[in-house]
Amino acid sequence: MIYKSYVIDVAEREPARWIARISRFDGKIIQAGHGWQNAFYDTIATTTATEAMKYARAAIDGGLIR
Repeated sequence: MIYKSYVIDVAEREPARWIARISRFDGKIIQAGHGWQNAFYDTIATTTATEAMKYARAAIDGGLIR
């Protein structure tokens, strides 16, 4: 899904371990935290896809991702 110029993909890494991968729609590098840069950002693993999506949106809305 696209959310505020970011692409969020949710995937089940192993049984009951869901993550959301955030990348920029325009393909530019993401900056997060203390100078960290990468093409994508993975949320912490959660037990449901809905919860992983919630963490991704919170990271974007809270300014963790820029």
